Amino acid sequence: MLAGSALFGADEAQPKVTTATPVEKPLPNEKTKLPWHMVNLWWTLPETPDFESLEIDVTISDDVDPSKLNLYIAPIGLGQLNGINFYGGIQTNIGGNPVSDASPQGAYHKGKGAIFSRWGNKDLDTSFVRPALNGLTEAAGYEGDFASGRRPFPWKAGTYTYAVRKLTYEKDKDGKEWTWVGAFLTEKASGQTVFITSLKFPGRTLKFWGSHSAFIEIYGGKKVVIAELPKLEVRIGMPRVNGQPIEVKALSVNYPKHNGPASPAIMSTELAEGGLAASPLWAAQDLARHDIRVDANGFEASEQDISKVCLSAGAELQKWAPGLPFENVVIVKGDQGPITLFQRNDRQEIVVRLDTRKTYWSQYAYQFAHELCHIHCGFRDGPRENLWFEESVCETSSLFCLRAMAVTWKTNPPYRNWASYAPSLRTYADDTIAKRTTKAEAEQKGLARFYRDHEAELRANPTNRELNGAIALFLLKYLEEKPTRWAAFRWLNATARPKNESFKDYLQRWERNTPAEHQDTVRGLQKLFGY
Repeated sequence: MLAGSALFGADEAQPKVTTATPVEKPLPNEKTKLPWHMVNLWWTLPETPDFESLEIDVTISDDVDPSKLNLYIAPIGLGQLNGINFYGGIQTNIGGNPVSDASPQGAYHKGKGAIFSRWGNKDLDTSFVRPALNGLTEAAGYEGDFASGRRPFPWKAGTYTYAVRKLTYEKDKDGKEWTWVGAFLTEKASGQTVFITSLKFPGRTLKFWGSHSAFIEIYGGKKVVIAELPKLEVRIGMPRVNGQPIEVKALSVNYPKHNGPASPAIMSTELAEGGLAASPLWAAQDLARHDIRVDANGFEASEQDISKVCLSAGAELQKWAPGLPFENVVIVKGDQGPITLFQRNDRQEIVVRLDTRKTYWSQYAYQFAHELCHIHCGFRDGPRENLWFEESVCETSSLFCLRAMAVTWKTNPPYRNWASYAPSLRTYADDTIAKRTTKAEAEQKGLARFYRDHEAELRANPTNRELNGAIALFLLKYLEEKPTRWAAFRWLNATARPKNESFKDYLQRWERNTPAEHQDTVRGLQKLFGY
């Protein structure tokens, strides 16, 4: 069984951590669909305007046979320098093209090594890569346009530090400035450091974004049987930026559902006491977990079916909002309307009550997407004058997820025979929009005037569904136009709401709390509301 976790340095403050609770369940004997992206860790950090280095430790419990498993451990699952995405880590079988006689020959290197890649546009080629003497390179477009350097290295059980460091500066013939950034791997036991490769990034001063990600996946090759995976524990340390531990505001774990089997079927997540160490994300073979737990009592539908529908709805939001967790959520039957209870239960779960029943799958999806959006927004108690905006955003989430599910289910439904239900999801969303009694007024006036005309009612009653629904139509267009804008709502409630705060001040406070790369989303909404 594969395993992974997060480690906390002794001198670092413990952040808010979203983890998962293991439950016992036999492992399935099904074969995976590859690549199988198994787990993501997401840290929320302050951005670094003058980047010099990023380091993160990885501890591997056992050796991995490269002839039996294509495993990618990426302590840098996603980073960003001056808006350019990159990632790096170690693999059991690296690919690439040899650049010297010292390199293993062939287009695909059968053996262990380390990798460092960056993305960009179609102008990327191997001139963006400075490989090691015995290194390999690749520039292609089959995973988006990327340039990559790799180096063979026989890693094994032990602790390693993966680091990227700012190296040299240059100006090209057109006067454009570039900085070369190198990747290095250090084996703690021997103290040996190897240079992997360096990549070229635009600009002279590098800005590192306010996030960090790590992931583990099984990629390519033959399908693997889940129950036959080797026992392995991987511990991933806290990121260090510019040589120092960095303040971590939040750490979350999620399990991608878009490809392969349900990853959580073989994983668990725990945080050790005091935040000084963490136990495996992927635990022993007799442990399993679900991203959400369903108490089916009163629904008149199966736990599995309800879970499939809600996870499908949540995935449409999660794919555009990296780090959005929906583990540690329990869904229960309610009878007074859907609601999320942010006072966690005895199992430290967020309780989501859905007021639906039987096989009304569109209604399950509509309600769960709304409540999951509250979780994404980081709902907190406080003055309610501007809570109408969050309610409108969550109404938007319901419509957005249903419309996206209608597309997804055409080709990739939770069950093959549910594909025919895809049009019903879109119909439910369209009918909901058509029935809004203030829709015509909102379309005639535009968002800014519509809000001003109804400001007093909204501030007095944040759950006026007709007004929320009309505002959601404008937000839906804005977010469907560029779905990555969903990420900004993670910071909507990052700080407490002052009493009697104006809506303009509310938006400006949200903008200040949002990392720079997402502030355009907030500024765009300010313009929509006439500010």
